[in-house]
Amino acid sequence: MTSTQREFPLRGVWESAGDVYRDRVVVFSVMDFRQETQETCFRYLEKLKTRLKKKFEQLEILITVADLLAI
Repeated sequence: MTSTQREFPLRGVWESAGDVYRDRVVVFSVMDFRQETQETCFRYLEKLKTRLKKKFEQLEILITVADLLAI
């Protein structure tokens, strides 16, 4: 569960195999307007996720992707 609040960083609590973990949750938003294929973007994000998990010693990192129309 992650609490929603206006103060950052957010705090998260989760359980795995009977152990309780407490995390600070940091949310980053990134916009990319390059004209790359979806496959190219997903390959890049998979590599980025692997690097970030290692760098920040995380079991999991959530990356979401959404189409954006900027006018």
